[in-house]
Amino acid sequence: METTLRALYDHDRWATLALIDHLAGLPPETLALDAPGTYGSIGATLIHIVDAAEGYLARLEDRPPPDRPAEDAPLPSLAELRERADAALSRLGAIALERDGASRVTGHRRDTGEPFDLPAWLFLGQAVHHGNEHRAHICTVLGARDLPTPEIDVWAYEDSLSRR
Repeated sequence: METTLRALYDHDRWATLALIDHLAGLPPETLALDAPGTYGSIGATLIHIVDAAEGYLARLEDRPPPDRPAEDAPLPSLAELRERADAALSRLGAIALERDGASRVTGHRRDTGEPFDLPAWLFLGQAVHHGNEHRAHICTVLGARDLPTPEIDVWAYEDSLSRR
């Protein structure tokens, strides 16, 4: 079971980093593109993916989540986002193997300030689901604009492992 769990989190990390690397090879103005039905611009969605991963990690480590950037804050560089994503997603994968999913996470909701007491598996599962959902949004925007999309599904991940 540990191998399966490790592979799920390793794929999540790999897919996010591969997407960032793909975007780095496209013109910078690509980050401003959006499409109906997606989270927002590619840049805003990428920031959202990384910020959320850091937030889930903070909750699991019993730290307050980092402040969210202002709506009009400049987009961090892709190199910075990649570094932040790598650190947060690597640590989330390690925590998934270290912690009992039934352990509890307590804190206060950002939006209402209300206290919560939730199982750790909720944050761990949401981290993977959230990344996948929003990577799909970014690929939808790229495809809608006839731009190349990266192969970042589990089959591509397995292929990348066999090429190492």
